[in-house]
Amino acid sequence: MAIAGAIIAVFTAGLGAILGVFAVFGLIIIIGAAMMYSQPGSVKTWGIVILVLGILSLFGVLTALGGILSLVGGILAMTWKPSTRSSMSPPSQSTQIRVCTNCGREVSLGVKFCPHCGKAIPE
Repeated sequence: MAIAGAIIAVFTAGLGAILGVFAVFGLIIIIGAAMMYSQPGSVKTWGIVILVLGILSLFGVLTALGGILSLVGGILAMTWKPSTRSSMSPPSQSTQIRVCTNCGREVSLGVKFCPHCGKAIPE
């Protein structure tokens, strides 16, 4: 009985450690998603991180669904391209916008520094 209890305890502790690792993977994936949203310039990097962690998450029985969703999200992040706005007639000078070369967010035409990331906007 003592040996069986010891084996069960070791298995349970090992299982808990493995689930803990997968929980850390999930936290990193959530942080990566938030970073991609807040800093569009880092989409490729975080997409790769999420893709790798998604592949590793496939090895866990309980985390396989999360791994599949992470794979899809990582692939979408790596292939995402920001849309460019085009219109038939150019808008007036006061409504024109540009895209920050650092973070990828839209900024007004007369802005010298990006209000989102603080980098200088080239003329």
